[in-house]
Amino acid sequence: MTKIRLEIISPEKTLANLEVTMAVLPGEGGEFGVLFGHENYITTITPGVINVYQDEAITEKYIVSAGTVKVTSELCTVIIDEAVSADKINFEQFESRLAETIREMEKESSEIVKDELKDEIKYLEEALKFRV
Repeated sequence: MTKIRLEIISPEKTLANLEVTMAVLPGEGGEFGVLFGHENYITTITPGVINVYQDEAITEKYIVSAGTVKVTSELCTVIIDEAVSADKINFEQFESRLAETIREMEKESSEIVKDELKDEIKYLEEALKFRV
């Protein structure tokens, strides 16, 4: 099966640059899959998990913040503020950040800022689901 290149890019670094069979991304209307030969597409993604497939198995998972994805027939580029590989999560740090973000949200009066904080909370909660 022909593969598509997946790039996951944050301001700090490129987290992934892989040839994959499929990537499943978190979108506004639910998850959506991207394969080689996909139609050109630009959309937003929500905080959640990107599942990376090699053949029919999930081989990697990345927890991502909200961002943008651009898809062409050969390339899927995800641009986000923050992401972490599921096997590299610092759970203590994420728990601390979650508690602080919740405190900030309780004090915040701006709805715009509250929406940003809600996205951050969702990102942190998604990461914490990987604690075993």
